[in-house]
Amino acid sequence: RSREFLQGCVVVGLSGAGKSSLGVDLLNRGVRCIDLDRAVEESSGRSISEIIRVEGESHFRKLESEQLAHALQDGNAVIVCGGGIVE
Repeated sequence: RSREFLQGCVVVGLSGAGKSSLGVDLLNRGVRCIDLDRAVEESSGRSISEIIRVEGESHFRKLESEQLAHALQDGNAVIVCGGGIVE
């Protein structure tokens, strides 16, 4: 039952808070987890630092928001995102 509850969660926190570690732990327990930072990097083919350096933070936030919308539509996952997503 707790696994069902977790498969509809969004985890938000600042850098270094342990979100990615939590995501790995959940994956190891069989819970589907989407890390938005990794999703942005995979979809763009670039690191977040490169995206911000070349195109600016606002462009990164746009990509991040697009990945969040995609992850929410995908359903049944714990979504891990940085604190900037709530801005």
